[in-house]
Amino acid sequence: MQMLVQGWIRGSVRLEGDDIVLTPKGSDYLLPGQELPIQLAGVRSPGEAVAVAQRFGLLRKGWKETTQTTGDLREPYDDWRQVALDLNHIMGLVLDLRLAMSGNTNGVERLRAARSKVIQNDPADDDDRVQQWATITIAALMTQGIGDVEYRLEVIHRRDPSRPVELGTWMRTLAPATMLSAAYGELAEYIDSTQARELRHCADCDRIFLVGDPRQRYCNTTCANRAAYHRRAQRRRSRLRNEPALDTDSDLLYAR
Repeated sequence: MQMLVQGWIRGSVRLEGDDIVLTPKGSDYLLPGQELPIQLAGVRSPGEAVAVAQRFGLLRKGWKETTQTTGDLREPYDDWRQVALDLNHIMGLVLDLRLAMSGNTNGVERLRAARSKVIQNDPADDDDRVQQWATITIAALMTQGIGDVEYRLEVIHRRDPSRPVELGTWMRTLAPATMLSAAYGELAEYIDSTQARELRHCADCDRIFLVGDPRQRYCNTTCANRAAYHRRAQRRRSRLRNEPALDTDSDLLYAR
C-alpha cells in the first residue's frame, strides 16, 4: 500500500526562545524515501531541529492546516527532542531484535535491559520471552506514533489527455495528517519490508542510520572524517611514545 503525503506547510524557520517557529510561505509535497524517521531521530540540538523543519515542515502541522493557517506556527523544541528520543528507542529495539533473532547475544542482553526498565519485578531469563516482549512493544509504540492516518482509494492518473484516469483501476493509499505520522508510516514500511536496509549505530556519534553499503560504519562524512582524524592522532601519539626524546622546543611534543 502506498503512503500518500499531500501538500505540507513550508516557509522560513527560526528559533525563538525554546520554540521552533515557522512563517508559512506556501505548501509543498513531502516526498517519500527521504529517510524522514532517520532525519528526525538525529535531532540533538535546536539548530538541527530548525534545519529539519526548514526541509520538511513542523511535526504536527500538516496538510489539514494549509487552508486554516494565518500567522506564525510554533512548536516547543522539547517536543522535537522527545520525538528524537522516541524514534531512537524504537529503532534501537528493532535493531537489537534483529540481532537477537540471528543469535547475537549482545542484542538479547540489550533487549533484556530495556525490558527490565519497564517490567521491574518480572525478570525474563528465557530469550524467546524477551524477543516476544520486544515484538509486541515495537508494534504498540509504532501504532501510537502513526496516529491520525486516513485510508483512501485514489484514482490512477495518466499522461494521456484523451483518457486522464485509468478506467476501473484504483490505488489504496494511506494519507498521514502530520509530518510525525508520515515519519512513523515510513518507519513502519521499513520495519515490515523484507528488503529493508540494515540499521546500524554510527561508530562515532552513536546515531542510528540506514546502511547504504555493508562496509559503512559512520552515518555521514562528518563522523567518518572526525574518526579518521582521531585515528591519525592516535598513530602519531603512538609513534612519539616509541621514538627517542626530541628537542624540547619541537612542535611534536605539543601533539601529545
